[in-house]
Amino acid sequence: FVEAHVNVHIHEGTRSEYVGALDQHILPKLGEIRLKDLHLRDLNQLQAKLCSLRSKKARGEGGSLAPTTINYLTSLVRHVVKWAIKNSYLSVDPLANFKKLKEPKRMPTFWTIEERDEFLVRIRDPEVVLARDPKEHIQSMEIFEIALYTGMRRGEILGLKRDCVDLERRIIKVCRTYDVNSRKLYETTKSTRDREIPMHERVYEILRLKKNKPADCLIFDIGYPGWINGFKELCKRAKVKPVRFHDLRHSFAAILVSNGVPLAVIQELLGHSKIETTMVYAHLVPGVV
Repeated sequence: FVEAHVNVHIHEGTRSEYVGALDQHILPKLGEIRLKDLHLRDLNQLQAKLCSLRSKKARGEGGSLAPTTINYLTSLVRHVVKWAIKNSYLSVDPLANFKKLKEPKRMPTFWTIEERDEFLVRIRDPEVVLARDPKEHIQSMEIFEIALYTGMRRGEILGLKRDCVDLERRIIKVCRTYDVNSRKLYETTKSTRDREIPMHERVYEILRLKKNKPADCLIFDIGYPGWINGFKELCKRAKVKPVRFHDLRHSFAAILVSNGVPLAVIQELLGHSKIETTMVYAHLVPGVV
């Protein structure tokens, strides 16, 4: 499955997630069962075992698996089985009647225009960003602004090179992803589709000043700043509503919705393959359906 499917058809950044999930949670419990011998009870038992980790967390005994994570892991097992059926390793799906856990409904968190602007003022203080040096502080502020004004994912911003920036047309071509965990640059985006985003005036000014960067270098070369895995803490220091870095993308979309931008346009800007993914933003802003 990994060699014939994951290594060939799955985006490189997602590939490491698949392999990590298999190695850490699935193979230790199901690895010795041959596919032809796999039964529904095996997946039910895996689900129960993963839920016990969740229960330990609730009792303060460690563990870290939420229902969403457990459903992801069990869905990966089902994905393996469906791949096996498609490729004639199995003829019947033994997991057809499996039931996922009920997940709590979580709407995306976002900032209003006022909250966005307040954040952009507060982060001018180096003590808020906890930067190691002035260069890291400046680049961190620029990354936050680009995220809020383009809706780009963190890895897409960190993967920018000069060939992605068309200053004459004022367009950013989103075509790469930088994985901060593996420290690798991938020549595709999460959706595997390139897209173009028009530059906000502030984004244009930021990128114009970097036009002399070497063509083969990343535009942002700040390594691994502390806010990468601690953005909510950064928000607290800035005294603004705590959000995740990814919620800057949600904020971009919600602000566009509140300004009457059609969902189909927002879908293209965010790089969603399905309009249904974009539809969730229509429910974030009061009065917009």
